[in-house]
Amino acid sequence: MPYTQLGKERAVGKIETGKVFEQSIMVTDNRGKPHQFRRIPVLLEKTTRDGDKEIFIITNLPKKAAGAKKIANIYRGRWTIETSFQELEKWFNSEINTLG
Repeated sequence: MPYTQLGKERAVGKIETGKVFEQSIMVTDNRGKPHQFRRIPVLLEKTTRDGDKEIFIITNLPKKAAGAKKIANIYRGRWTIETSFQELEKWFNSEINTLG
């Protein structure tokens, strides 16, 4: 996703899986309208199953609603759930066969 940096990336702290940073960015949509987001990089202590050493989360949640560390933890929890569903699908062969 192309974006424009609105400030320097700053360290926010550490969570269970790594170091969390935060940066304000601007993304312009296809109609030319700018939107401000927060970019939350997490430098991981262990690589992901795909070999990634860091992940990047883009959010429009205001800082008052959730800090960068909280968002990173919620995202980590989401992937735990996603992985569980993926394993269930594999074990029970529950993927729907389509004509396409």
